[in-house]
Amino acid sequence: MIEISGLTLILIRAVLLVFVGLVTYILVPWLKTLKNEWYVAAAVKAAEFIYKKAVKAGPEKRNYVIAWLQKRGIHIDQETLDMLINSVLQEIDKKPKEQVINIGSVIKNENTN
Repeated sequence: MIEISGLTLILIRAVLLVFVGLVTYILVPWLKTLKNEWYVAAAVKAAEFIYKKAVKAGPEKRNYVIAWLQKRGIHIDQETLDMLINSVLQEIDKKPKEQVINIGSVIKNENTN
C-alpha cells in the first residue's frame, strides 16, 4: 500500500485548489459568454426571419432581440450587444441564404411560449 506523507497531501490539495480556482475564474465566464453569443445569434436570426419583408425595420428587430433575451434572463450591456448583433449580421450577409441556420424551431418555440 502506498503511504502519502502529510506534505504530499498538502501539495495535492493545493494543486486541486488552484485547479478549481482556475476553472471557476476562467472556464465558467468563458462558457457564459459562449452561451450569450449563441442566444444573441438565435435572437438576431429569428428577428431577421420575422421582419424579412419589412422595410427599415432595424429598430423593431433590435427591440425584438432585446425582448427575446430579457425573456430568457440574459442581460448584456449595450456596447457588447451591438457588437454581437453586428457580428451575427455580418455572418448572415456572408453566407448564401440556403446555408443560414434554420431558425424555424426558434420561432416555433417562441410562438408556443
